[in-house]
Amino acid sequence: MNNPINNSVYNKRAVLLDLQVNEESDLSYTDNNDEDGRWKNICQGCLSYNNSRSFDEGWNNITIKAEDVLGNPSFFDVFFFVDSKKPIIKKTEPRNNAYASGEFIVTYYEENPEDVWLNYGNNATGNRSVKLLGCLGGKREECEINVSLADYDGQEIEYWFNITDIAGYFVKSRIGKVKVDVTAPVINYLNYDIIGRYVYFNISITEQNFDVIEYYDNNDLKPRWRRLCSRLRNGSCVVRKIFSYGNHSLDIQVTDKAGNSVGENIEFVI
Repeated sequence: MNNPINNSVYNKRAVLLDLQVNEESDLSYTDNNDEDGRWKNICQGCLSYNNSRSFDEGWNNITIKAEDVLGNPSFFDVFFFVDSKKPIIKKTEPRNNAYASGEFIVTYYEENPEDVWLNYGNNATGNRSVKLLGCLGGKREECEINVSLADYDGQEIEYWFNITDIAGYFVKSRIGKVKVDVTAPVINYLNYDIIGRYVYFNISITEQNFDVIEYYDNNDLKPRWRRLCSRLRNGSCVVRKIFSYGNHSLDIQVTDKAGNSVGENIEFVI
């Protein structure tokens, strides 16, 4: 049995059957993964066979049978893997022209990934590559990695992913350009005044790429993040919010466009 080779991987469904027998025989094979166990004819009165047959994706477990003119059989088992589909990269994050703090995500369709690599950098500081670990196979899988971008803070970098499957197919994602921001916002001061049920906030922020200020009231019956400010005026968030009577413990979080955040907690009674 020259081909397929036991435990090999083939990147086409048409796999070469290359075998020889020592006397004229009728050759057939059965797929042991099929429940019907039907024997499929290869050739009759053959001393050898060299031609391609179509097999299923994934593991194939087949038995070759050679039967001479008197009906004496001989059997040969072979296991091999078929992966004829190239990986498909559906999406990468961060989005093009967005901000990055070090988290990168690739969404792909590949049942049998072998290697997933992130490539990133620029000419000024240098280019780097890092292998992602634990990337699973599936129809819509996500794999993510966090890398340090401290050397690129304030710069623009390019990034892309490479995926190679076990059959050797290689694909490269589109190149994305992102602005690096790994510096968390700074809360210069957080002041508030209570008048009746209203709380008047005055929060001074230092952040070039400001995104949002939110608060989380731990004393709510159904606490959730609520927005305080999505814009700053002269570097400050000046706003009022109404609260119910009683105790309140607020987690206040400032987030920039790259996802960096800083928080403080305040407590008050209405």
